Amino acid sequence: MLIQDALIQDVLIQEEFYSESGSYSYLLGMKGARGKILIDPSEDCLDAYAARLGRVGRDRVFTLETGSVTASCQGSLAIARRWRTRRVVPCDLLQGPDLIAVGHGDTVRLAGMTVEVVGRVGRLNEAVSYRIGNRVFVGDRQAHQEPELLMLPPETQVYRSHSDRGENRDNVMSAQGVLAIDVGNWSDAARPSAQASPVSAHA
Repeated sequence: MLIQDALIQDVLIQEEFYSESGSYSYLLGMKGARGKILIDPSEDCLDAYAARLGRVGRDRVFTLETGSVTASCQGSLAIARRWRTRRVVPCDLLQGPDLIAVGHGDTVRLAGMTVEVVGRVGRLNEAVSYRIGNRVFVGDRQAHQEPELLMLPPETQVYRSHSDRGENRDNVMSAQGVLAIDVGNWSDAARPSAQASPVSAHA
């Protein structure tokens, strides 16, 4: 089910979908850019996606999996049967010639958008979050309370995939208040790097 349309900074359009399995997925597109990004897709939302992606035509759809929503793998495969897609996945979760495997600190340019990958330093990249502009998309309910995400600007909006309906939104400032962590004490090594080598992907 499509939840809403939201205009971000006049150029980035985000649409939210809530699945029967109890997870959110997010469709993003840039005005004037070819292709779309779909984060943690769900197979039971295919009809809703089709209503939006039918206009994509020959442009590519990039599916981004956080690794925290099991059903998103099947959702990505179902989408690949209907549209031209490339899958972006956590590098320690899946491997394959047709996958774009990413980890903490990677940046990827997709459909006119710069996607920064935020993981957990010192842990396997089996689950990651994706930062796009002033918002970050996380899979797990508690993932946004990880220190690497707490280092993002406090006004950064957090959107969760694995969440009860209506409870998918938060912000970094709120998470900082819950944990009472002084993120300035964390080392620079844990800070998401805007200078990381980009991973190439073209529509």
